[in-house]
Amino acid sequence: MEIAYDTWESSAQLLPKYIFSLFKYNPGTVVEWKHLRTNNEMSKTLNYLFWEFRPCVDGFRHCRKIISVDGTQLYTKYKHKMLIGITLDANNQVLPLAFAIVDEKTTDSWKWFLESLGRHVVRGESVVCLISDRHKRIVRATADLPYFQPPHVFLVILPSSTSDSD
Repeated sequence: MEIAYDTWESSAQLLPKYIFSLFKYNPGTVVEWKHLRTNNEMSKTLNYLFWEFRPCVDGFRHCRKIISVDGTQLYTKYKHKMLIGITLDANNQVLPLAFAIVDEKTTDSWKWFLESLGRHVVRGESVVCLISDRHKRIVRATADLPYFQPPHVFLVILPSSTSDSD
């Protein structure tokens, strides 16, 4: 694996370069970083990373105003989670809207993701339906976010067989 992909550490160090390339070759793409504070100013520890592609967000203007959010584990040496916001286009095809890499699926990380989603994707929409099938943390996270308050947003939590710790 290391011959083909190099080490975990060197791959993680390439993340800023990869994100810069996304930004450079996809005009209008938004990227936000949040780092943990460390004593060493020369190194940074990733806490949260958010990105969205401008063409997808522009396409959202012509879609049903329904956003489904969910998260998944990243099974690697680094145990981060990926949060995703999607919608369906007019052909019922999945249109990805935003992505985030977070350290854990906590109320704070969901709040940060949803705040970024609201600021960069939902912005200016009069009514949006937000759908999730997992976490009560999402309800807590939306409590203080103006983009996700009635009457502008309807929050739908679908029943799930997974536990809240998932």
